[in-house]
Amino acid sequence: MSISRVSGQGSGNSSAYPYGDSSTLFAAFSNNVTSGNLLVMGCVVYGDPAAANYATTSNFTKYAGSATLGTITLDATYASSNFQLVSIFSAPVTGSGDCTMQLIQSATMGYSSVALQEYTGADVSVTRLDGTAVGTGTSLTPATGTVTAPSQGGAFFGGLAYNTEEEGAVFVNGPGYSNVYTTSDENYVPCSFQDHLTSSGDTSNASWTITGIISAVPYSAALAVYKATAGGTITSTYDTPYIYVGGQWQTVIGAYRYNGSSWDSAKTCQEYISGTWQ
Repeated sequence: MSISRVSGQGSGNSSAYPYGDSSTLFAAFSNNVTSGNLLVMGCVVYGDPAAANYATTSNFTKYAGSATLGTITLDATYASSNFQLVSIFSAPVTGSGDCTMQLIQSATMGYSSVALQEYTGADVSVTRLDGTAVGTGTSLTPATGTVTAPSQGGAFFGGLAYNTEEEGAVFVNGPGYSNVYTTSDENYVPCSFQDHLTSSGDTSNASWTITGIISAVPYSAALAVYKATAGGTITSTYDTPYIYVGGQWQTVIGAYRYNGSSWDSAKTCQEYISGTWQ
C-alpha cells in the first residue's frame, strides 16, 4: 500500500513566549484524525543544547479531543550549539476524532513551534521508523544527511530551525518535498517542516534554500523516515470445480469436452468440428 498525506491536515502553530517564560503552545489538527492512520509531528524550541532542552515525550503530549492515540515516540532530534533544537515525533491513531497537541515549555525553553501532519497507508507498528539523519552548519542551503526509504516506500519528514534575526527569510523546499508548516517571523525561531513521499526505496535528504536574507547563520535539522504499510500477498480459496455429467457431478480435472454423446477429459483446448475433435 502506498503512503499518502491526509488532505488538509498539514498545519502548525508558533509561540512568541520568550526564553525563560514557562508556557504552553497548543496546535490542533484542522480536521478529525482517523483510526489506523499515523500522526507525524515536529517541534522547534529555543533552549540550552547543553541541557538537552529539546521537546520530549514528557512535555509534548495530546492535550484535548475525542481521538485516542497510541504511544507517542520521539524519533529524531538535534541540537546545534546555537540554541535551536528540533524534535520529530510520531503516534498511531487508535480512535478517530478531533485532536489538539500541546508543547509545555520549561523555564529554559522559548519561542516554540509545532508542525502537524497525518498519513494514511503508513506502518503504525512499533517498528514504523525506518531511519534518521541530522545536519548542522552555517549555510543558506541547510540540509540533513541522506536516508534510504524501505522497498515499499514511505514518508520522509524533515525539520529545520534557523535562528536568523533578519527579516524576510523565505524557505524553499528541497526537490520533491512539500511544505507542512513554516514560519519566517523573527519573533519566533524561524523554522520549516517539509515531507517527501515515495512508493519505493529511494534515497533522499531534507534540504532547503533560504532566500530573502543576506547572512547565513547556524542551523539545526533533523529527518525521520517512516515506512508505508508493506503490500500483502493476495490469497484466495476456491471450491473444487465440478461439472454435471450423466446425472451426477464429476470432478473437473483439466478441461472437459463433449464429444457429441458424452464428456471426455482433455488437457488441451480443442474444438468439435463435424463430429471430430480437432
